[in-house]
Amino acid sequence: MKLDLNDSQASTPIGMHCKVCERKGCAQRASPFAGRQVTINENQRTLTPYPVTD
Repeated sequence: MKLDLNDSQASTPIGMHCKVCERKGCAQRASPFAGRQVTINENQRTLTPYPVTD
């Protein structure tokens, strides 16, 4: 399988840094949002490592 570099759908947008990035559903987040409340539910598994409340 080859990666088509001309296909705009083939890339994943990235932010400046995880703490200031606005992408809520990022599964690759390395640190929680700065200034936002992290939602922790010990009985539920999420796809994102630091889910937040809106």
